[in-house]
Amino acid sequence: MNKQISFVLNDKGGVGKTTVCSALVEALLTSNRAFSLFDADRSNPDVRAAYKDITQCRMALFSEADRFQDSPNNIYNAAQDKPVLVNLPAQVQAPLFQWFNENEILEIAEEEKLQFYLFHITDGQYESINILLQYLEFFGDRVEHILVKNWGKTENWQLVNNHPQLQEYIHNYQIRVLNFPKFHGIKELEFIRQNRLSFSDALAHSDFNAISRRRITRFLRETRECFAPIYHIFNHDNEEESSLTTPCHHTTA
Repeated sequence: MNKQISFVLNDKGGVGKTTVCSALVEALLTSNRAFSLFDADRSNPDVRAAYKDITQCRMALFSEADRFQDSPNNIYNAAQDKPVLVNLPAQVQAPLFQWFNENEILEIAEEEKLQFYLFHITDGQYESINILLQYLEFFGDRVEHILVKNWGKTENWQLVNNHPQLQEYIHNYQIRVLNFPKFHGIKELEFIRQNRLSFSDALAHSDFNAISRRRITRFLRETRECFAPIYHIFNHDNEEESSLTTPCHHTTA
C-alpha cells in the first residue's frame, strides 16, 4: 500500500494555501482518489468548513503546548489506511519541526515506508522563498518537495527563477515545480472565501450567473491539469492512473 502524507504549507500568510489545497481536494475527488483530509488551521479552518461533509475532514493541531502534543499523531495514524492531505496554517514551523524532532517522525516513517510530500506554496516574494529555504534545510531530501508557483498572486517570478540557493536545491533534490493558475474572477473568489464554499458548491450557487460558473469551471479544469503530474502520489494500492492525468505545463527548474 502507498502510505503517504502531503502537507500544503508556507509559514507566510496570504500566499494562497487554502485555495491551492481546496483545488487539490476538488481534483482528487473528481479523479475518485481515496484520501483522508485534515485541516490544521485552528484560527481559520476554511478547508474543513468547505469540505467536511463530503470528506469528513478532521482537525489536527500543531502546537508547542503539551496538551496538544498528540493531536498531529492522528495524521500519521490515518496514513496507515489511505493517503493523507493536510492544510497547514501560517506560522506553523516551530511546532511542526518540534513534532518531527521529538517523535523522530522521519525515522519512524523510513521504517514503515511512509513518504512525506511537502507542497510549498509561494507568491514569488522574498519572505515565502526564505521560509521555503528553511524547510528545505530542515527536511533535506528525506521528504519529497513540490514547489507551487501561485500565479494568482503574481506573474513576476524573477526572485524564484534567479535565486541561486533555491535553484541549487531544485536541481539537487529534483524538485517538481507546478504553475498554479490564476482564478479569473475576483468577486467570485472573494464570495467563495467569505462563505467558505467548496468550488463544487459554488458552481451550483444561486448568486452566480453563467459567466461566474464558467470561470469556476475553467479554474477547476486548469487546476486539474496543473496537478496531473502529482496524482500518482495519491494512488492507493497502486491503482491505475485516472484519465484526468493528462500532461500540463510544468518545470523542474
